[in-house]
Amino acid sequence: MTENVSILISDDNLSLTKTMKLILEHENFKVETTNDGFEAIEKVKNENFDIIFLDIKMPNINGVDVLKKIKKIKPNSIVIMMTAYSVDELINEAFKWGAIKILHKPIDIKDLLKSIPKAIHQKTGNLVLIVDDDPGFCLTIEKIFSRKGYNVSVVHNG
Repeated sequence: MTENVSILISDDNLSLTKTMKLILEHENFKVETTNDGFEAIEKVKNENFDIIFLDIKMPNINGVDVLKKIKKIKPNSIVIMMTAYSVDELINEAFKWGAIKILHKPIDIKDLLKSIPKAIHQKTGNLVLIVDDDPGFCLTIEKIFSRKGYNVSVVHNG
């Protein structure tokens, strides 16, 4: 199951992103990283991720602003925020915009790994079922919902 789970990590701390990537790939997750919030937004526009880890404090654009943009692009994105700071205002805003968890740095590996099944479980709640006997119509609708981050199942009969 883990080899089908795609994860994006966005943090300006190169050492942290590299370490998280190694740990998660060792657990057979598909992982991409970025060290810039704007790049994370572009990746989300072009790809579907099951889970997105975002640092709250990054240069150029903070993680909460990245979260807001991601939620506008793909409202059902599952986002876990990370922080080394006590930034209650930003943490509260992140929850308001749909972050499901905050991981405090230094990140405990057990907490990191435990957060993923919970996030995956939440993601599976965003299921869209398309029932129609026209395969072309189903394909079009499936693409639209998939791009928005939904899990889509298609049934052509019955």
